[in-house]
Amino acid sequence: MTPDRSFRSPDILPSQLGPYRVTARLGAGAYSVVYKAPDDDLERDVAIKVPHRHRIVTAADVEARMLATLDHPGIVPVHDVGRTADGLRYLVSKFVPASDPRVRIEKARPTCAEAAGLVAQVAEAIHHAHRRGLVHRDIKPANILLDEQGRPVVADFGLALRDVDFGTGPQLTGTPAYMSPEQARGEGHRVDARDWYRAAQIV
Repeated sequence: MTPDRSFRSPDILPSQLGPYRVTARLGAGAYSVVYKAPDDDLERDVAIKVPHRHRIVTAADVEARMLATLDHPGIVPVHDVGRTADGLRYLVSKFVPASDPRVRIEKARPTCAEAAGLVAQVAEAIHHAHRRGLVHRDIKPANILLDEQGRPVVADFGLALRDVDFGTGPQLTGTPAYMSPEQARGEGHRVDARDWYRAAQIV
């Protein structure tokens, strides 16, 4: 097995992450880079998220434990966690063949009823997380995938805040264009279930 390479640059495609053979880079953001790999044992594709070393907010194993408490078709489930040769914890989740809703909408503007349906489905998924003590804190188009059937699936709980951690952690976190008022004021550690309304920004 060839060991994975350095993650000093998200443009470097590692050949291997633990038992997973990386085949493509799905995307990269301010906090992490996501790769695609086959799970040979279970004969399925998975998505592997590796945080940027300088922007780690929530460790992958902590995020995995949070996601393990969620069971909703509108939330991407976690399968596994591991560690790169550089010592970074990575998170393995379900691979969703999907598109960014912004791209989909640019191609075909949804009707008012369709837009309301998308927002309602996202809100139900986020409500499920809220009932289990998790606030996403980064709801935006890039973190809402539309699967092949056009159903929205919420991804990336890397900035999520647990109710037991209310009042702690980074004060300024999230994506500026989609921040709740609390986050924009530098109170990202104090957001609550009201931040789901940012889901409306997908339409």
